[in-house]
Amino acid sequence: MKRNFAIHVNRVILLLLCVVLVISCTACGQPNTSSNQQQENNQNAAVAEKEPIEITMWTFLDPNGTDGRGQTLKKIIEDYEKEFPYVTVSVETQDYTTLTTKFLTASAVGNAPDICWVESTRSPLIIEDGHFIPFEDMFLDEWSDEDIADVKDSFWDMAGDGKHYTAYMSRNSVSIVYRQDLFEEKGIDPNSIKSWDDLVEAAKKLTYVDENGMQVYGLGQNYAEGTNGTNYVIEALLSTDKLFTPDGTAVWNNETAVDAINYQKEMIEMGITPEYCVSATFDDVVTDFIAGKYAMIMSGNTRVPKIKEACAYDPDAVQCMLIPQLFDDTDMKIIAGGWMVGVWSGSEHPYEAGKFLEAMISREADCMWVETGGQIPMRQSTRETLKDYFADPDNAYLLVAQEALTNHAWMYPNNFDSTGLYLGINRAFNSVMVNGEDPMQALTQTAEDFNIAAS
Repeated sequence: MKRNFAIHVNRVILLLLCVVLVISCTACGQPNTSSNQQQENNQNAAVAEKEPIEITMWTFLDPNGTDGRGQTLKKIIEDYEKEFPYVTVSVETQDYTTLTTKFLTASAVGNAPDICWVESTRSPLIIEDGHFIPFEDMFLDEWSDEDIADVKDSFWDMAGDGKHYTAYMSRNSVSIVYRQDLFEEKGIDPNSIKSWDDLVEAAKKLTYVDENGMQVYGLGQNYAEGTNGTNYVIEALLSTDKLFTPDGTAVWNNETAVDAINYQKEMIEMGITPEYCVSATFDDVVTDFIAGKYAMIMSGNTRVPKIKEACAYDPDAVQCMLIPQLFDDTDMKIIAGGWMVGVWSGSEHPYEAGKFLEAMISREADCMWVETGGQIPMRQSTRETLKDYFADPDNAYLLVAQEALTNHAWMYPNNFDSTGLYLGINRAFNSVMVNGEDPMQALTQTAEDFNIAAS
C-alpha cells in the first residue's frame, strides 16, 4: 500500500515538472528556433498573406526557349517567385529591333511594362527623360559598399545626377568570330593577324568552294539599311573617332569614311565578302556562318553560344579574336553594345519589380548568366568565382569579349541620341554600291539627314 502511494506521488511530481517545462518553453520561445529564424518565419508569413500581383517585363529573351540566356532568366524567375510567392513574373518576349521604341511609346501613354530592356545606345536619354525609377528608391540603399564596388563601372555610373537607374545586361562586344578548323586547313595562325591587311589576306585564303559545291566567303559583314551593322566602315570611323562633334553633330562625311567605303568595295571585288552584304542583316550573317557559308564574321559575343549550339560543324572550332588594328596611328575601337534594364517610373509595383531586377544582377544570377547564358560577367567577383570556367579553352571567347569591352570600347554619347549612326553609314554605303553614287556625296547626305532629324 505504501509502495503504491509512493508511485502515485512520483507520477504527480513528474507531471508537475512537465507542466513547468512547457510553461518555461512557452515563455522563452521554441528551444530549437533562433530569434533570427523566428523573424524570418514571421516575414515569410507576411509575404504569403499579401494579395497576389503580377509584374510584367519586356525583353527579347524567351524563358520558354532553349537559348542559354532564356534558360537563365527562367531559373531566376523561379527562384524569385519562391521568395515572393504572391508575385507572378510575366515575360512578354519582343522583337529586339523595335523593343526600345515600343517601350517609349507605351511609357508615353501610361501603359508600359513594370520592367523593360532598352538599347544601351538610347538609355542615357531615356534616363534623363524620367522613364526609369532610381535604384536608390527601391533597393540600392540596402547594399553594402562591397556590393556596389562589385558592380561599379562606367555603365553603372551612366546617369549624370549620381543616381543609378539601369543595370547593364547582355553585355556585348564585337570581335572576329572564326572557324579554327578552316584556319588549320588553310595553314593560317590566328596569332599572326595583327592588322586589317593581315585579316584580308587570311580571308582570301579562306574564300573557296567546298566539296559540296557551296561558296565559302572569307569574311561576313552586313550593311542592310535600318539595322545595326558590324562592318569595316563603322570600325574605321570608330577607330579614328570621326563620327560626331561633342554637341552631337554628325561629321562622318570625311576622307576616313570615303577610304573605308572604297576599301570595302575592294573586299567585295576580291570576293572575300559577298556583294549581297548590302542587304544582309546581322542575323543573316550569323545564320550563314552557322550553315558554313563564312569562315569569319564580325559578331557580338552574345551570339557565340547560339552558333556553337546550332552550327553544322564541330562547335569547338568556333573561336574569337580581337578585331585587328585598322590604322598604324590609331587604336582599334568597338561599340560597347548591350541592353540596359530598368523599372518603369509608372509601375504600380515598384518594390516587387525592383527586387526582381536586383535578383537578376545578384552574385548567384551573374554566375548563371555566364555559365548558362554565355555572357560577359557584370560583377568583378564572378571572375574569381568562375576562374576554372574561364580557364576552359571552350570559354576563351568570353575573355576575348571582356578584353574588347574593357580596353577597346567606344561608348555611345550620353548627351544626345546617336542611334541614327548605323542608318546613316549603311544607307550611304548602299547608295554607293546600288546606285553608283559618289561616296562623299552619299555620306554628306546621310549626315545632313541625321542632323536635321536631331534638330
